[in-house]
Amino acid sequence: MKKEIETEIDSRVYETAILILDSMSENEALDKYNAIKQSIADLGASFISEELPYLRELSYEMIRVIKNQNVRFNQAYFTWVKYNLEPSQVAILNKKLGLDEEILRYMTISTVAENTTYTKPNPVIKAETLADQIDAQMAETAKSSTENELSKELSDTEAEIKDDRLANPLD
Repeated sequence: MKKEIETEIDSRVYETAILILDSMSENEALDKYNAIKQSIADLGASFISEELPYLRELSYEMIRVIKNQNVRFNQAYFTWVKYNLEPSQVAILNKKLGLDEEILRYMTISTVAENTTYTKPNPVIKAETLADQIDAQMAETAKSSTENELSKELSDTEAEIKDDRLANPLD
């Protein structure tokens, strides 16, 4: 009788956000992203979700030493990938990313597999508040139309007085 040995792989969910230098074209940035993704896969990762790189303005100027020179960046290609990976492999991945001169900055965090993308919640408006808003709008509309009518009547009255003075200059 054979005993089957089961091994459990200690896999955790990680997400890596990456800023790729803007000195390359969009196609080159996509190729770089695919190469990064391949290096993650080579470490035994299984992918959960991802976002393709897109050029974005940075919140502040970043400096990266490239060939012994400080180079300043105000924009970069941003991308991220979420994956399952053994914790022992994360240090290897971080070392690879840190040595890559085409990566401006990266960050790897431990996370959950569920979708954690922030979406702005819809505001909850109470029916009473909505009714008050409608009443206020109606009152404003009525006020402006009343002001327009009064302005028109005043203009008409001024015109009549002017016409009377022209018709009867001696009165």
